[in-house]
Amino acid sequence: MTESLWTRTLADFRDRTASSSPAPAGGAAAAVTAALGLGLVLMSLEITRQGARAENAAALDPLLTSGRALLERLSAHADQDVAVVNAYMAALVLPKGTAKEKEARGLHVQETLAAAAESPLAAARDIAAALDLAAQAAEPCKPQILSDLAAGVDLLAASLTAVLRNVDVNLPGLSDVVLRERMGADRAALAASTGERLAVVQSTIERRLHNETQG
Repeated sequence: MTESLWTRTLADFRDRTASSSPAPAGGAAAAVTAALGLGLVLMSLEITRQGARAENAAALDPLLTSGRALLERLSAHADQDVAVVNAYMAALVLPKGTAKEKEARGLHVQETLAAAAESPLAAARDIAAALDLAAQAAEPCKPQILSDLAAGVDLLAASLTAVLRNVDVNLPGLSDVVLRERMGADRAALAASTGERLAVVQSTIERRLHNETQG
């Protein structure tokens, strides 16, 4: 089993990303970025909770609980992306000297390519959930931590764009037309709905930041 990216140092992750190795690549980097973005959202909730009245603190607890679970999922997407990239690369070098080998290789390439398209779609769904959490954190967030919440949202938005690029690059290679069209429709719907989510949370943060500077 491949060692988790999360057991390595940040410097090692940086250097491996900047190397000639095919993984970690864009999907893993995007998932790590999303986890860091969500981390900032959770930090804003934790700091807001400190010193809050009991009823206000209790209202934040479910957000923190769901956010921690979501953080685990986003973190897992980074390792999953490395796994699917490695599986696809391994499929490409399978023998193809005979008709039987060529057929087996082709099937395996298609299987791993489908996984390489589905994996970033799954990551994008969890990033969308993280943006929903950020939207719920935007109103109660303490003013002094709003800029960090905004930074978390920015990282989540960038990571969403990045993971969807992985979907785009893998879909054309799928020979299964039905699967390709389904994944393409899922990708389009997810991008559209997440754009709406992002607009809502950014508007709330900008309004609150404006009010703070004017007040």
